[in-house]
Amino acid sequence: MHGTGGSHELWTENTATVNWVRGHQYAVSAKAWDIAGNVDVIFSTYTFTFDDEPSISSITYPTGDHISSLAIISGTADDAISPLSTVQLEIKRQDNWYWHSDTTDWRASAEQMNANLVGNNWMLVLCFLPGKTVFNIHFGCM
Repeated sequence: MHGTGGSHELWTENTATVNWVRGHQYAVSAKAWDIAGNVDVIFSTYTFTFDDEPSISSITYPTGDHISSLAIISGTADDAISPLSTVQLEIKRQDNWYWHSDTTDWRASAEQMNANLVGNNWMLVLCFLPGKTVFNIHFGCM
């Protein structure tokens, strides 16, 4: 695409019909021509690995349906193609209220808490969670 007299033009490319291959690395390069026909000699290149497969995660602690306290939630996570960056958890009561660790209370809006991630193991330390509460733990990794 050619611009005129110092103008900047944005462009996009429709890649919907590209047959991307999971786990393959691709490079996108860009160069520019000015109206006089001068070509950019420094190419801008972006390299990426195509990954459309979701990460997997599991809770290893707590176990069982009934627990008397909950100070730590831990588990494992893995991704076959991309390195893991984050594991997030939310704790939801049966009445659809969510635990907020910053204010140590239950609220109607969800809060995603970031777990500590080391390799494929993760852990979330809870400062306070009131007892005698039935709740579900929702989690996922990125």
